[in-house]
Amino acid sequence: MPEIVEKNRLIARRSEFKRCISFIFCGVFLSVIFGIAFTAAAQDIRIRAPQGESDTAHDYYRKLLELALERTQEEYGPGSVSVTTYNVT
Repeated sequence: MPEIVEKNRLIARRSEFKRCISFIFCGVFLSVIFGIAFTAAAQDIRIRAPQGESDTAHDYYRKLLELALERTQEEYGPGSVSVTTYNVT
Protein backbone atom coordinates (compact mmCIF):
# COMPACT_ATOMS: atom_id res chain seq x y z
CA MET A 1 0.00 0.00 0.00
CA PRO A 2 2.78 2.59 0.78
CA GLU A 3 4.25 1.87 -2.67
CA ILE A 4 1.01 2.89 -4.36
CA VAL A 5 0.78 6.10 -2.32
CA GLU A 6 4.40 6.97 -3.15
CA LYS A 7 3.80 6.21 -6.83
CA ASN A 8 0.72 8.47 -6.85
CA ARG A 9 2.72 11.30 -5.26
CA LEU A 10 5.42 10.93 -7.87
CA ILE A 11 2.84 11.04 -10.66
CA ALA A 12 1.25 14.14 -9.11
CA ARG A 13 4.65 15.88 -8.88
CA ARG A 14 5.41 15.11 -12.53
CA SER A 15 2.01 16.42 -13.53
CA GLU A 16 2.56 19.67 -11.59
CA PHE A 17 6.00 20.05 -13.14
CA LYS A 18 4.61 19.57 -16.65
CA ARG A 19 1.86 22.09 -15.93
CA CYS A 20 4.41 24.66 -14.69
CA ILE A 21 6.58 24.15 -17.75
CA SER A 22 3.53 24.57 -19.98
CA PHE A 23 2.56 27.85 -18.28
CA ILE A 24 6.11 29.17 -18.56
CA PHE A 25 6.31 28.21 -22.23
CA CYS A 26 2.95 29.83 -22.98
CA GLY A 27 3.95 32.99 -21.13
CA VAL A 28 7.22 33.32 -23.01
CA PHE A 29 5.52 32.55 -26.33
CA LEU A 30 2.78 35.15 -25.78
CA SER A 31 5.31 37.74 -24.64
CA VAL A 32 7.34 37.28 -27.80
CA ILE A 33 4.29 37.36 -30.08
CA PHE A 34 2.77 40.47 -28.45
CA GLY A 35 6.16 42.16 -28.25
CA ILE A 36 6.69 41.73 -31.98
CA ALA A 37 3.15 42.83 -32.78
CA PHE A 38 3.32 46.01 -30.71
CA THR A 39 6.76 47.08 -31.88
CA ALA A 40 5.86 46.54 -35.53
CA ALA A 41 2.63 48.54 -35.35
CA ALA A 42 2.66 51.98 -36.94
CA GLN A 43 1.61 54.91 -34.79
CA ASP A 44 -1.01 57.25 -36.23
CA ILE A 45 -1.46 60.57 -34.46
CA ARG A 46 -4.60 62.45 -35.37
CA ILE A 47 -4.77 66.20 -35.11
CA ARG A 48 -7.60 68.64 -35.64
CA ALA A 49 -8.08 70.18 -39.07
CA PRO A 50 -7.66 73.93 -39.43
CA GLN A 51 -10.82 75.95 -38.77
CA GLY A 52 -10.34 77.82 -42.03
CA GLU A 53 -7.85 78.48 -44.81
CA SER A 54 -6.10 81.18 -42.81
CA ASP A 55 -5.91 79.12 -39.59
CA THR A 56 -2.22 78.36 -39.01
CA ALA A 57 -2.42 77.93 -35.23
CA HIS A 58 -1.50 74.25 -35.32
CA ASP A 59 1.07 74.25 -38.15
CA TYR A 60 4.05 74.51 -35.81
CA TYR A 61 2.88 71.60 -33.64
CA ARG A 62 2.01 69.43 -36.64
CA LYS A 63 5.45 70.00 -38.16
CA LEU A 64 7.08 69.36 -34.78
CA LEU A 65 5.21 66.05 -34.44
CA GLU A 66 6.19 65.02 -37.96
CA LEU A 67 9.83 65.83 -37.26
CA ALA A 68 9.79 63.89 -33.97
CA LEU A 69 8.21 60.87 -35.67
CA GLU A 70 10.73 61.04 -38.50
CA ARG A 71 13.73 61.21 -36.17
CA THR A 72 12.54 58.41 -33.89
CA GLN A 73 11.36 56.09 -36.65
CA GLU A 74 14.43 53.87 -36.45
CA GLU A 75 14.10 53.38 -32.70
CA TYR A 76 10.31 53.23 -32.27
CA GLY A 77 8.98 52.32 -35.71
CA PRO A 78 6.98 54.21 -38.30
CA GLY A 79 4.43 56.84 -37.41
CA SER A 80 2.32 59.44 -39.15
CA VAL A 81 0.31 62.55 -38.46
CA SER A 82 -3.12 62.72 -40.05
CA VAL A 83 -5.53 65.61 -40.11
CA THR A 84 -9.11 64.80 -39.18
CA THR A 85 -12.34 66.75 -39.19
CA TYR A 86 -13.57 64.61 -36.31
CA ASN A 87 -13.56 66.42 -32.96
CA VAL A 88 -10.52 64.95 -31.16
CA THR A 89 -10.98 66.70 -27.81
